[in-house]
Amino acid sequence: MNGSSPVRAASRLGATISFPDHPEFRPNLTPAELFTLGSFGGGYFHPIHSRVTGLDYANEWKEFPSTWWAEMQGGPERWVAQPKYNVKMNRYRVDCGAKLSKSDTFGLDYWESKDWIVAQDPYGWVQWYCRFYMGRRSEDDERQISRWAGVAGVNGRFRSQLVGKIMAARASFDDETVSPVVRQVLQHWAYQLTEEDFVEGRAARIGKLTPAVEPAATAKTVKKRASSDSSNSPDLVPKRKPKKAKE
Repeated sequence: MNGSSPVRAASRLGATISFPDHPEFRPNLTPAELFTLGSFGGGYFHPIHSRVTGLDYANEWKEFPSTWWAEMQGGPERWVAQPKYNVKMNRYRVDCGAKLSKSDTFGLDYWESKDWIVAQDPYGWVQWYCRFYMGRRSEDDERQISRWAGVAGVNGRFRSQLVGKIMAARASFDDETVSPVVRQVLQHWAYQLTEEDFVEGRAARIGKLTPAVEPAATAKTVKKRASSDSSNSPDLVPKRKPKKAKE
């Protein structure tokens, strides 16, 4: 089934991408940008044997438009199909994501162990996103969009975590020295923190941390309250001196 074409708010990196048939899904990196910036150690589409399907896969990147790879110096073989994980290919020069073992350098074994991988997209979420972006719709869309929201949506844990770390460091939203690992994770989920999103996230966090305070009462208001409440408030009723106990 084919879905609606993606619509971008502006023709610039980091502008929100929306899908009319799934308005709840709002990444801000296209698949081409996600890869061109440097992700998954340059080998997301490396040759694999899928434990989910029992089949071998290679050159899966060839399914997508050649324009996606046009700006990659060295071509897709260097940026998306390296057989070994190369951390220097990552945008923030850091490794990230859970791994099942030292040999699970790309994390696929871990993803499969968590039942996050389904047969239609044996490489995982990014492969799903590439196909969704190109118009494919499937029964797995709701689950995958929900996973994205939990990581990089407005209340996503990694997006919120990054905002909190920036606030704690009193840094600017684009200070790459603040939590490069979380930034790399978010990039793998087709999201890059923008100034607008940072301001919104900061306001939300401040609102949660600051209790509501009633406006200061005027002396006139206090006097009026004291008069009307004297029969009810134990703090305003004159206290009687306790009787002296008999010895």
